[in-house]
Amino acid sequence: MCIRDRTIRKLKMYDCSIGKKAAKLFGETLKVNNTIEVLELMVGCINKENAAIILEALKANRAIVELVLTNNNIDHIIAKHIGEFLKTNNKIMKLNLSYNSLKKEAAVYICEALKVNKKLKELYLHNNEIGNAGAKAFAEMLTVNSTLTVLNLKINEIEKEGADFIFEALKANKTLAKLNLSRNRMKPEKAQISYLSARNIELHY
Repeated sequence: MCIRDRTIRKLKMYDCSIGKKAAKLFGETLKVNNTIEVLELMVGCINKENAAIILEALKANRAIVELVLTNNNIDHIIAKHIGEFLKTNNKIMKLNLSYNSLKKEAAVYICEALKVNKKLKELYLHNNEIGNAGAKAFAEMLTVNSTLTVLNLKINEIEKEGADFIFEALKANKTLAKLNLSRNRMKPEKAQISYLSARNIELHY
């Protein structure tokens, strides 16, 4: 898989089956390509067979700033590869992992990576299943992360307990500007809403 057109800024792949051989060729291209800024691999393009290969190649890429991996049914094994990628990547600023049925284990891998990642500014995880345990992992990450400005956890089976972890963590976080907790199983307290409003943090619930 070779990308010859050097004017392409956005590459969108949808509902494709990338085997190991094709992933290796695609990976070699990603390592040297310096024009693609947005890469979208959606609906089954990422799987257990190719995830490690493609994400390892992305570590060498210096152009891509936005990565979209939606609707890939990502499990904790693939999430671990994503976490390892995020620990060393210093280029990606926007990551979308929505509609993947991500659970607690996946959330932990990603959050551990974001404790050391200094580049990612926007993270979208709507329509997943991280629950309260996953929300706690995000809260712990937010107490030390100093770059993330947008966090979308819409529709993630988060209850009041999980949301409270996040609200408490934001007392230590000085960079988050937008938080989406809408369509979860919770409603913030008036004091929490007032506090975030005073901090100019945009809250959706």
